[in-house]
Amino acid sequence: MVTSQTSKIHNDFEFENQGDLLPSSISQREQMANFNLVMTVSGNTRIHAGDLISFALPFQKPVGPNEKQELNPYYSGRYLVLQIKHIVPGPMNDNKRHEMIMRCMKDAVSNPLPVESDKIVVKLKDKSRNQIVNVYEDDQRLVRNTTKEIDKSATELLTG
Repeated sequence: MVTSQTSKIHNDFEFENQGDLLPSSISQREQMANFNLVMTVSGNTRIHAGDLISFALPFQKPVGPNEKQELNPYYSGRYLVLQIKHIVPGPMNDNKRHEMIMRCMKDAVSNPLPVESDKIVVKLKDKSRNQIVNVYEDDQRLVRNTTKEIDKSATELLTG
């Protein structure tokens, strides 16, 4: 790969070293392609590409009669809907119900993935704890704020 060696294009802004940045972005793109899910589900026209859905996958292990099935922490969770194909009943379709085939991509895990500790294999970046965002906590905060705004505007409509 050939990368530009130009620096300080915009005043004194320094670009990241492309030699460190490109392999990381290629790796992340490949990881996104590995966490894909294709499933056939009952039809719902309110779900669109770009929406987030929640998917639960239990651990593939036997469970006793009084034990609760645990969810897989890496494959369960939220997924980004990439594509939807609707299959609607019609005269040529033997199926009598609306179904859809969804292709989804995992965009985060609820439990952190194991981190490589060998400094020779992985060059760890210096990140402070306030730069790391838990997307599940951030989603819950967003839903709470949106619910408050909806309740507030509904109250204003009723009283106003």
